[in-house]
Amino acid sequence: MPTAIITPLNGLTDNFIKSLKSTDKEYNVADKGCKGLRVRVRKNKSKTFMSTLYIDGSRKIFTIGHYPDTSLTDARAALNTMKAQAKNGTLVTDRERKAKELAEKKAREDQELADSITVETVLCEFEDTVLRTRRNPTPILNLINSEIRGKGRTFKNKTLIKQPINDMAIKKVELQHINSMVSVVKRRGSAKQASNLFDICKQFLRWAKVNKYISESPMEDIKKEDWGIVQGEKGDYPLDIKPKSEGSGVVAGLPEIKKLFMVLDSEVSGEIRNVIKLLLLCGVRSKELLMADKQHVNLEAQTWYIPKENTKSFNIKKPEIDTSIVIPLSDYCVELFAELMSWSASDKVTQLTYRKLPHVLNNIRVKHKFQNYFTIHTLRKTLRTHIAGWASFEVCEGCLNHSLGQLAKVYNHGSLIDERRKALEIWSDKVYRTVYDSENNVVKLRG
Repeated sequence: MPTAIITPLNGLTDNFIKSLKSTDKEYNVADKGCKGLRVRVRKNKSKTFMSTLYIDGSRKIFTIGHYPDTSLTDARAALNTMKAQAKNGTLVTDRERKAKELAEKKAREDQELADSITVETVLCEFEDTVLRTRRNPTPILNLINSEIRGKGRTFKNKTLIKQPINDMAIKKVELQHINSMVSVVKRRGSAKQASNLFDICKQFLRWAKVNKYISESPMEDIKKEDWGIVQGEKGDYPLDIKPKSEGSGVVAGLPEIKKLFMVLDSEVSGEIRNVIKLLLLCGVRSKELLMADKQHVNLEAQTWYIPKENTKSFNIKKPEIDTSIVIPLSDYCVELFAELMSWSASDKVTQLTYRKLPHVLNNIRVKHKFQNYFTIHTLRKTLRTHIAGWASFEVCEGCLNHSLGQLAKVYNHGSLIDERRKALEIWSDKVYRTVYDSENNVVKLRG
């Protein structure tokens, strides 16, 4: 500090502070009128009010303000306030203040970012991490594209809740937006689609909550009944099984199965006919049969191998788990497979797609006035219900390739193929005798 500078005995003044000149080194000038206050003159000619206070025994330096933006009077008042805060333990250091300011700034930026995250952004992540790991995600992805993204649809009424919601901020999605979207589908007369859309929206919002995109799901406590979503068709029921009101049990002569086979033989083309019969006789899932390769069907050994990647229970996240299964084939099933493979020009057992199966089966049910509602899945349920009469629970579940739980996996490492072969042969022979040779009770053999 220049030796020529002498501080006023009664304390600093504005004129004195203005007269301070910068040098090649910064220096401090104490204010004798306010203990602890000083002015720091820097090389860049700036002048700053500073002070040193002790907090919990530690010496802390504080910046009070820059002169002349902060006046001498304000600096003294601020220092007196800081002394009182230091005494009662509420004084915040410069470092703590800056850290707090940075934290508040980051919180504001994070909030702005969170408020700008759209449904589309979260939906894409949900599709990649959840939906696309499913065995057949296509139908539900198509539903999302159509109803949530609005692809392929026109909107006459340009109100917010009738527009696609994918461009909205996900935090702004309210119950009315989902309700309106589901109601549009319901008004089109598709109860099943409305139900599926309800389910996927609820799952999506719950997933968004778990992943911290929203604090609460607006659909958390909403049920389908609250929005009047009721499936038009009643649940499917196994063929030729008496209802509980009639004492349950198998219907003698299997009239529904016989009627179904007769209609298939007389009205349905070869591939679809054989596929539907095999679904009933083998109890497999339709996708497993439609994805079957010829190389996996051994007609001589009367077996059909379904690799793990073709099974519903295959977990793409745990590919090391073997869910493959060998399906034993009866004589009649071997004939059906042989015909299918002879008609197919590819490496697949059949070139048939799933889309035709439900349509054909529904037309048969309506046209020929079957008593109960049934679907493709009902064929699998029918086999399971009938073979329970002569097979154990484990064998029945094994025929459907159902998991028996973790405990069963530990103690049961067998495929039960001999037991399953016996159960499926009894079932196939019973159906064949009932449909084609009920009088002579003779089973047609291959060759």
